[in-house]
Amino acid sequence: PANGKGGKVSGLEFSVSMPLGMFFKPADGFGVQFNYSYTDSSVKIPLAGLNTNDINIAELPLPGLSRHSANLRFYYEKHGFQFSIANRYRSDFLGEITDFQDNRQLTMVKAESTVDLQLAYEIQSGPAKGLTVLFQGNNLTKTAFQRFRPDTGAIVENVPTGKTYLLGLNYKL
Repeated sequence: PANGKGGKVSGLEFSVSMPLGMFFKPADGFGVQFNYSYTDSSVKIPLAGLNTNDINIAELPLPGLSRHSANLRFYYEKHGFQFSIANRYRSDFLGEITDFQDNRQLTMVKAESTVDLQLAYEIQSGPAKGLTVLFQGNNLTKTAFQRFRPDTGAIVENVPTGKTYLLGLNYKL
């Protein structure tokens, strides 16, 4: 709700995208992507206008940034077929929620790891050429949203979440 004075963000990111057909011809269409980032941040946030029940320090990490995050994706893309399975990880981070009285509250959010799946087929010829049928499954691991107290590690809220399935059509003109 108010800007603070001073803060810093620094980090490192590493990313690799490897089409496996470059190394082994029968694996053409298969690939792996990996990304890792390390972020170190601190900011002095004026606590006026924020509820800080779970947080008791004025110099905090920048809200929403995890210190460690990583993505790993395996895929196949060839002859109109697309398949991928991916895992996303992020470490604990400072989050912001709105309580039942519509007040903003800083809180620590537990690390999470989720798995997503995507299947698609694009029609390659005929009158429907360019039409893609797409299916996605998100959060297949049903990773819960968890808030915790940083001083004790005690879970203060556990919100179970479910899988999400999407079905779609795309058409290229």
